[in-house]
Amino acid sequence: MPKNALILSFHRTFAALAAAARAAGAVESHRTPRGEDLRTLGIDREQFRRLV
Repeated sequence: MPKNALILSFHRTFAALAAAARAAGAVESHRTPRGEDLRTLGIDREQFRRLV
């Protein structure tokens, strides 16, 4: 795996973890997570709103 691909892989992993933490915090606070965080996690914003 090229060095740049490895760095990009780490970046995407940490971005997903950060988005998950922010989304979980929002849900625990009874707020809707940011659309950007939901997109990062592969969750459709409108479908998420229907679930909660």
